[in-house]
Amino acid sequence: MVRQQRSARDALAHHSFAIGECWIEPALLRVVAADGTHTELSKRQIAALVELAEHFGQVVSRARMHEILCLAQEGHRDRAALSHHIGSIRRALGCSSKHPSYIRTVRGQGYCLMQPPLLEPIEGADAVASIITAVGVAASDVPGAATVPRPHGWRLSGWRGAPVMRAALTCVLALLAIGQALQGDRRELATRDTTDDRSASIFMEALRATAEEPDGGVSALARRRQEVWDDPSLAPHVKSRQLFAIGEALMCLRDWEGAGGAFEQSLSLQRASLPTPDPLTMAQALTGLARVTSMVGQGINDSRAMLIEAAQWLRNRRIDDRQRAEILSIHGGLMEFGNDLSRAAALYEQSLSLATSESARDEAFVLSLQTATARVATARGEYVRAEALLASLLASAQRLYGEGDRRLAPVLTQRALLLSKRGDHDAASRVYARIVSLLEQHYPDANSQLIHARVELAGSLESAGDSAAAAALYAEVIEHVRAKDASNVLGLSTLRLNLSDALISARQPEAAHAQVRQAMAVLEQRGDAPDWLRYRANSVYGAVLIELGECGEGLRRLNETIDEMFLQGVDDPRITAGIHARRARYANASCKGAVDQSA
Repeated sequence: MVRQQRSARDALAHHSFAIGECWIEPALLRVVAADGTHTELSKRQIAALVELAEHFGQVVSRARMHEILCLAQEGHRDRAALSHHIGSIRRALGCSSKHPSYIRTVRGQGYCLMQPPLLEPIEGADAVASIITAVGVAASDVPGAATVPRPHGWRLSGWRGAPVMRAALTCVLALLAIGQALQGDRRELATRDTTDDRSASIFMEALRATAEEPDGGVSALARRRQEVWDDPSLAPHVKSRQLFAIGEALMCLRDWEGAGGAFEQSLSLQRASLPTPDPLTMAQALTGLARVTSMVGQGINDSRAMLIEAAQWLRNRRIDDRQRAEILSIHGGLMEFGNDLSRAAALYEQSLSLATSESARDEAFVLSLQTATARVATARGEYVRAEALLASLLASAQRLYGEGDRRLAPVLTQRALLLSKRGDHDAASRVYARIVSLLEQHYPDANSQLIHARVELAGSLESAGDSAAAAALYAEVIEHVRAKDASNVLGLSTLRLNLSDALISARQPEAAHAQVRQAMAVLEQRGDAPDWLRYRANSVYGAVLIELGECGEGLRRLNETIDEMFLQGVDDPRITAGIHARRARYANASCKGAVDQSA
């Protein structure tokens, strides 16, 4: 019995819980009324309220209340102090001694809480308003997102037994609910460490399989996913965590369908464990599913509802600041992917404020968040601010990692990007060359980060006027990608279009024509190619035709592409800028008459 009382007290002291219309948040030392207003209480007053909730339906003696509130038990002054504290608690709950809706005075004995406490795994919707605002959807637009009801306790108004019996039965029901929550907590705490170790092991097995399996390890992971799902010996929580790890590994291998299925299975297991799902797994799996949905749909509109629900789970007390920061940073990345830069900046700032707290501080993680903040500032045209951020960042990264460490690459990449935006392409090329040199020392086999750096260097060289060097580097990258992942045909098509642009600038239209035709042949066969890639291919092909003297056909393709983008409402400058630039490039070309006639 002593153990049960201690467990119940721990649950109420650390969970947010409801008493009637009011929501008590012990960690924040406040009581939130039904209308959203809140009243601050002292730590001792909250402890006294928790004591009353623990002993719902029973009398808590004056002596015990004196002890909790650190008051002496003798004298008129301390009796008045006790009455003052109880009065403050009553006012916070919206009642008084004359109208004791929640706390009743038992003359000569003490005080009794008359409404049962009710625990919930998610705190109220008002607690996530700031994150929902950052994600960018009104809570009313998402079913259930803003209508999380404030619990009203369990009432037995239809039962006509004696008042004492009603209170006793209600107390039993409340204690059963608390017991179920505690059982879930103990199960979670007992399995989380071993579960995460096993999940990490599965993830590493998947990455090792990429070098051994013909399909990069996708089929091995698919088999593993089915084995985990069918294994009756695994507890639901353990199974859910392992499926989440498999989903993450499948995302690394760009198997969007498999990753989405694994995340959905993880979520289904957690939802089946209500009312005590694991909030961290829920937030992570929802975020993973949002990432898959965004990649497949090439946008974030269909992902916002998932992000809002993930934000709700992030408010749970069992998710620490570091975990919140990591998930919010992914949310920021999704907003950046959707070109919603103001909301991306807000989410990165929230993540950064959590990551810099003493309990969660990790210098490497903080640097990555500051780099993301600088990247968004550059994209928003805030060049002065981005310059100041990057100067400080580079100094911090060199101090943390050393001068020649590959982990300097993300900061240097943002520095090069800023230089390119400002038009200093020669300086940007030098920085990109330094990045490639750093990465080549660590990745002689050309991993994805090195390939990306080489692509950026090639683009910078082309902007600086060295189109021949850019074309040679693009051709080298294409050969690396073909050798490493020949199944990545859409990625290869994108690189071929880059190479075509460089060859056009280098006055090699025949070679450009061969590359763009290969890319277009792949896009015509693939039904899953994104629209922006088709737009780009058609515009590059139009430019090649003009270079080859077929002005009429080339201009027709360019104009049709621009018209189609206009009709489809495509206004993302990352897609439209290059296409419009190609159209403008030939305004003074040798086929000027055809250009004027077409316009």
